Amino acid sequence: YNALQALMSAPTGLYCGPLRLLAWEVSTKLREKGIQCSLITGNEIDRIDKSTHISSTIEMADIKQYFDVVVIDEMQLIGDYHRGWAWTKAFLGLQCNQIHLCGSSTMIPIVKKLCLETKDELIIKSYNRLSKLTVSKRAINSYKNIKPGDCIVAFDRRTLYKIKRIIESFSNKHKCCVIYGSLPPITRKDQAQLFSDPNSTFNYLVSTDAIGMGLNLSIKRIIFSEMTKFDGLKRRPLTSSEIKQIAGRAGRYQSIYENGEVTCLHDEDMDHLKQSIKQLDQSIYKAGIFPSFEQLEYLAFINISHADNDAIQDFL
Repeated sequence: YNALQALMSAPTGLYCGPLRLLAWEVSTKLREKGIQCSLITGNEIDRIDKSTHISSTIEMADIKQYFDVVVIDEMQLIGDYHRGWAWTKAFLGLQCNQIHLCGSSTMIPIVKKLCLETKDELIIKSYNRLSKLTVSKRAINSYKNIKPGDCIVAFDRRTLYKIKRIIESFSNKHKCCVIYGSLPPITRKDQAQLFSDPNSTFNYLVSTDAIGMGLNLSIKRIIFSEMTKFDGLKRRPLTSSEIKQIAGRAGRYQSIYENGEVTCLHDEDMDHLKQSIKQLDQSIYKAGIFPSFEQLEYLAFINISHADNDAIQDFL
């Protein structure tokens, strides 16, 4: 909240987020405040003439343009094996007077280390959760036991729509909204509004872990349909930080449900949930890196077998 306030108050600014849904949400919020904000993601470019602000996905961050204030969201993902390089590139490459890094405190060690290298001043501000989150004593065991305000979490679209069909088969009164990362922004907005509207008959939400990335929804209870996910390489158990980030979307301050709850579909998953919520997350000491297109192009023109050592060292 404070970072976005600083962004909106600045003459020029850039928001960088992990999801196009978040980039779209921020651009919409700024435009509603009368701020000329362009939207740039890998799938969509919506430039506004004479815009002072840009909202983009992290990979699309413009390191050639100067900004007064930059907000980098979910900064702890700098340590992610697949995408961490984008946060590193944005943090080290963006030209700005002030950067707000939002995310888990696990990022502090690597950010401190990088700031020592760049000679930048680092100010750390910690915020406590403003609402209560409790872990249920037992699993729900059946989708027949869901309640209005529940969000069931799964990790692929096929499973999402399967769960939606199961829940809606119980009664005409049971209607589900669906949200996932690649959902078109307009559709996502409609689904979010239907779920958050207290007068709507769409009382349930089925979502991927996209909701864990800061999407603001009125959720009473998070229900994990499973405690494993396929990460692109293999199926693995959810990490403690992933579980806490998703669970934390229940019971948000100043939402319809100010106190939240988290549970599982199956009893056998409850121990993993309880242990993960209590567990301290591991701090991040390494940042992802990946050569830029310019570096790759430069390397392509170098014959490594005949290049002199100085040229190779320049590249490294």
